Amino acid sequence: MSGRVYEWKNLGDSRTVKADVVIVGTGCGGATLAYELSKSGKKVIMIEEGGYYHTGTFDNHELNMAGKVSAERNMATDATGTINLVYGKT
Repeated sequence: MSGRVYEWKNLGDSRTVKADVVIVGTGCGGATLAYELSKSGKKVIMIEEGGYYHTGTFDNHELNMAGKVSAERNMATDATGTINLVYGKT
């Protein structure tokens, strides 16, 4: 697998990038799907609204990282109040 990150501001007026699959959203599901597809030889493009964070950016502290990777986040519980749900939009 190889990869290249294009940031929107650097794309210019026109750019052609060819791929077998385009995945919108690089959260848990999108990133996993991209990994598996690329592992099987597919050329994958991932489109993400949020910022680009390389591994050196992460400090392994959930509360510190939540503000970086989740633009809109919230907490709720299930109908019985026994399961905490944390969700967000990048």
